Order: sequence, then C-alpha cells, then structure tokens
Amino acid sequence: MPESFDLPVTFNGREWLLPAEFMTMGYTHRIKITVDGVALLFEPDEEKNYRALLENTEKDGLKAPDREFVQKISETLHSLFA
Repeated sequence: MPESFDLPVTFNGREWLLPAEFMTMGYTHRIKITVDGVALLFEPDEEKNYRALLENTEKDGLKAPDREFVQKISETLHSLFA
C-alpha cells in the first residue's frame, strides 16, 4: 500500500509542496510525484541517486516539467532517502 506525503522543493525562488507516494516494490522502491498533472516516477539507481521515469504525456496534451526542476526533485529525494 503506498504511503502518501508532501515533498517540499525549492526551485527558482519558489517553494513547492508536491504530492508524493512512496511505493515498495520487492527489494526496492519508487516514489510517484505529480507536477502539474504529470506523474513522475523516481527510483534509485545503482549509486543510490534517483532517476526519473516519465510516462508519455503527449497523448494527454500535458507538457513535461522543466528538466532542471526534475533534477532538483531528484536531489531533494536523495537528501531525504539516501
């Protein structure tokens, strides 16, 4: 069962509070974060850094979040969970 929480992220001088779900999957986990209606899945790689997986947003007419913003989310997750 996923555990929900809000992830605080500061980017470009703005404080974001992003809805997130922590999901365990066997020996690892994923964190689903929604940004402006777009679901991003973050999972730890071999070096325990978080990489983002983005579902196809074109079919829903949604725009992918800024790459630098996604990187900042990844860094925030790393500081909290690594």
